[in-house]
Amino acid sequence: MRKMKPFVIPLLFFLVVCVAFTLENLKTELKLPNEGWSRSLPLQTEKIGEVKPVFQEQNGMHHVYVPKENEVLSFQVTDKLEVKDKQTIPLSIPSPQDFWVQGDQFVFVRDKQLIHYDGEKENVIDQDV
Repeated sequence: MRKMKPFVIPLLFFLVVCVAFTLENLKTELKLPNEGWSRSLPLQTEKIGEVKPVFQEQNGMHHVYVPKENEVLSFQVTDKLEVKDKQTIPLSIPSPQDFWVQGDQFVFVRDKQLIHYDGEKENVIDQDV
């Protein structure tokens, strides 16, 4: 027993330290975010099926465009996850469909036509796309 004593005490100390660090790390990893803060932004997609939103960064804010049935939902999200400037645009983009946005202009494909929306009206740019 005396021959094992120099090995057992350091081994037990090492084991206790490892368990303490592991438990502290687990506690940190499983910690929930602050009250009232969410890690996800709920989009009610179950009503309209699969959607492909477009995300852009403009002036330090994140602009999000979400196509719905006969409109596009547009809003900005700050770094503190506050939603600003929520609006709907009367434009029908088929889902799930890629589309491109710059300001209030949209380009998308519908019924094999490449369409440009300038903020007021739709213009067909090309056929059989």
